[in-house]
Amino acid sequence: MLTKRKKGLLLAFLLIISLAWFWADKKYKAPDPPEQAVEIMEVTHTPYFLPQYIAINKGFFKEEGLLVHLNTTSREAARKALTDQRADIILCSLTESIFTLPSDKKPLPTAFAALTRLDGSFLLTRKKDSPFQWADLKEKTIIGDAPDSSAQVILEEVLRSYGLEPHRHLTIYQNIPASLRLEAFHSGTGDYLLTSETNVSTAEAGGYGYVIASIGAAGGEMPVAVYVASADYINTHRKIIQKFTNSIYKAQLWLQFHSAREAFDIVAPSFPQVDEEVLLKSIERYMALNTWPKDPLITEEPYNRFRAAAEKAGELANSASYEDAVITDFARQATETINYKPHTSKKVSR
Repeated sequence: MLTKRKKGLLLAFLLIISLAWFWADKKYKAPDPPEQAVEIMEVTHTPYFLPQYIAINKGFFKEEGLLVHLNTTSREAARKALTDQRADIILCSLTESIFTLPSDKKPLPTAFAALTRLDGSFLLTRKKDSPFQWADLKEKTIIGDAPDSSAQVILEEVLRSYGLEPHRHLTIYQNIPASLRLEAFHSGTGDYLLTSETNVSTAEAGGYGYVIASIGAAGGEMPVAVYVASADYINTHRKIIQKFTNSIYKAQLWLQFHSAREAFDIVAPSFPQVDEEVLLKSIERYMALNTWPKDPLITEEPYNRFRAAAEKAGELANSASYEDAVITDFARQATETINYKPHTSKKVSR
């Protein structure tokens, strides 16, 4: 029979052993797995790509174990970066990443996630509250975008739907560099300007340009901004592509529950050079149009509509079918497995 002294010694011994195991477990606990680096290139830095910056700044990529390196570059450089493996994933339009590639390009880059559901450009005029009908553009001049840009392709599609043949019934200037178009319009060139945010809100704030039409709303749903990777990268990094898609889907879900002001608070650090009022107005404008989809799935009908518009515009060098250019596995998996509900007391009406 144990004496009181022996019982005390035994309890003390057991306590020491338990504490030793506890501290050993804390000290030698296996470290978290290292984050996997992903090189992303975007073709412009814009609030039109809002879900991407939410995913970065809210830590959704980090939650998935990804360390995203984001760089902004030209469309030509982004496409080349996939080939020479300087980028793992690029964010751009289908016209830039697939439709304008040489017809014999094999294998094609593959689009795996949609970031937007509408084009993000607008038509600006100089007079505030001007009544507008598309027929008003006949015999007028527009400062347009590059021929292979999604904005230009969809603008021309809209014009044709209203009986206006681009370059025949109206003049479209396409020789003005992108960095000079806003100033050219401000200085008196053109009757109208095709541009996107933040140029739109900058022009309105300056009193020399006002929105009369949303090209995205007029053109209808199309998977304009998409994430694209090489077939080889997707085949050899399926887990990374899935984690990346999960992160974008979380951001898209987050947007369904939060206001433009809340989104502004999250992404403002990604736009340090942009005036705060201009950035907020840009986000409000895009949100009011339901610019961003509820999930990253690229569906066939909008893809084919965009492809047909590119063909009519003469910007379909590669007639890639939906089956050849799009993979839906990752977006479907994300929607089936991610159950993300942001902490909020009230769902935002959109």
